[in-house]
Amino acid sequence: GQMAVSEHDAAAAVGSADARRGRDMLFFNALCLLPILCATPGLVAASGDTTRNLVGVCTAVCVVAYAATTRLVRIVKDLTLKRGMFGYDINKRGTPAGEVKVPEAAGLAPGCVYLVSLTVLQCAHLLGGGEGAASEWALEHNSALATIGFAIFLGFVDDVLDLPWRAKMILPAFASLPLLLSYAGSTTILVPRPLRALLGPQYGGDLLDLGPLYYLYMFLLAIFCSNSINIHAGINGLEAGQSAVIAAAIVLLNVITIASTGAGAAAAAAASTSGAA
Repeated sequence: GQMAVSEHDAAAAVGSADARRGRDMLFFNALCLLPILCATPGLVAASGDTTRNLVGVCTAVCVVAYAATTRLVRIVKDLTLKRGMFGYDINKRGTPAGEVKVPEAAGLAPGCVYLVSLTVLQCAHLLGGGEGAASEWALEHNSALATIGFAIFLGFVDDVLDLPWRAKMILPAFASLPLLLSYAGSTTILVPRPLRALLGPQYGGDLLDLGPLYYLYMFLLAIFCSNSINIHAGINGLEAGQSAVIAAAIVLLNVITIASTGAGAAAAAAASTSGAA
């Protein structure tokens, strides 16, 4: 009887925490969507039909992806618990919530949904933007898919086999190689203001071309970024919180980029019209 009461209290505590977490994430998602809603009128007015259609398709895919992730996480949770792939929250040890089984490998669900969403968006860009527009970034896009797929596989293997830290340090770097080797952009970086006086004008002042060292820098950055998040997995909310903040920053950057691109295209079109007149 006492064990049943303890399990009931633990389930109630977990349900209350999930409800609070759900409210917090709803508020956070609303903050992420706010800049999109503010930029939508200008985007619709300044962008062309192709951009508006692609943004509409992207919005629909995101809504479906969110619903699919919410559903699949529950399915993966039940399957992993049935297979005995679970752990316990060591931060709640000694409390009823510390006896609740926490499923592992649940990241498999959002990872697979993300891969499918990117593939669908690539097809939409090919059909809506034309073959020439899609081929410009197809190599980097496919390389990113390979990198993300390798990372998902690595995460699942870690949950199953409990890889040592030396493997976790090295393998993410090799996972980033497809994306790194397909990069054909600039190798120039913007020098921070405190260091510009030290470099002098002979190095170009504000800009510095690293050349091959840029690829080494990106290789080491991939190791740092993946492990700087993964190392906080044992601290409740910190790993997911970092990912949420990064996602919000990416959303804001994309909104600003799309809005500025649309405004620039509209200004160029207005200039060409006035020049023709």
